[in-house]
Amino acid sequence: MAKTGTEEWAEINKNLYLGCENDCKYCYARSNALRFKRIKDKNHWQFMQLSMKAFQEKPKLYKGKRIMFPTTHDIFPTKILQTVDYLKRWLEVGNEILIVSKPHPECITKLCNELQQYKDQDCLPLHHWKHG
Repeated sequence: MAKTGTEEWAEINKNLYLGCENDCKYCYARSNALRFKRIKDKNHWQFMQLSMKAFQEKPKLYKGKRIMFPTTHDIFPTKILQTVDYLKRWLEVGNEILIVSKPHPECITKLCNELQQYKDQDCLPLHHWKHG
């Protein structure tokens, strides 16, 4: 069976925050947060809260698997220091991370500069991916 959604690109999803400042009108993550009562109402979604559970999670190597980060929020200048720290910890144990974003130029610059040493970290050979 073909993989769909985020699993088409990565087997593991990681997020550091609950909520997203973008507050996109049709956000699936906000809908899920409302449905599972992670937020009080839709107006709370735009106020991002650090997930201490995620931030304090001990990184482990997902050998042969790629992590997608983030999948339920974006990366913002106001949150970049925590984000870089979090990503470095997961990369230091050997993981490959696919970073997805509606990019803020200053965030992309910071990520590229801070994570440069991990740029060749690849968990899968190129021939693994089938291109449609």
